[in-house]
Amino acid sequence: MNALTITLRLLFLLCITILLITTNARWAINDIRLYEYEFNRYGISQDTGLEKEQLLYVGKQIQDYFNAVDTTPLDVRLSSQNGELDLFTQTEVLHMHDVKELVRTTYRVQEGALLYLILFSLMGLLTKGKPFLRILLQGTRLGSVMVLAIVAIASILSSVAFSQIFYLFHLAGFRNVLWQLDPTKHYLIRIFPEGFFFDFTLFIGGASALEAIALLVLTWAWSRYVRIREDRRVAAAPYLS
Repeated sequence: MNALTITLRLLFLLCITILLITTNARWAINDIRLYEYEFNRYGISQDTGLEKEQLLYVGKQIQDYFNAVDTTPLDVRLSSQNGELDLFTQTEVLHMHDVKELVRTTYRVQEGALLYLILFSLMGLLTKGKPFLRILLQGTRLGSVMVLAIVAIASILSSVAFSQIFYLFHLAGFRNVLWQLDPTKHYLIRIFPEGFFFDFTLFIGGASALEAIALLVLTWAWSRYVRIREDRRVAAAPYLS
């Protein structure tokens, strides 16, 4: 096996891991039901004075903002007794621009991983035929094991030091300090407290682990089916000759 083949197969394993995790991150970002659950869990309505319907509106506006391809700044306005409330300050709007870039990069990484998996599988099947299925099954199993290992490590680290990891994530992910918001002045950090992101991390990890286990079961079942069919074919060969 040459270096190129080894590299391509390693990329296959890595892309399976990346695809599962980024797909579930994209799911979490765009599922308003998760937002609603977190708002209720942390009593965000009582803390901010915003009604539940308003919070869901804010969540939907942020989701639409992340998914929009244009560069229009986030603009969330709510009706209040004193008229229209411009919910986020300029600092928060600028920070959300940085967050959007991170989210959009996650989307592109997910799509790139999916594209590589499709191309790798198609090219392998076209050039090597059915024997390449064994390579795909083996790679999928190993990739799934990698996901489970990553989720296990991340779960342990998050359970003992999530605040520190969350802080380091901000230092590494952003080129400025706009993320250092004041809960007495900024709605963004009150609507989305640290616990919100901890729960989202658990959701992404849990969903990825379940999907990895499902892939392991499916690849095992398919391998067993192929092996049984081959054994039957070999057993029947003397009677057919």
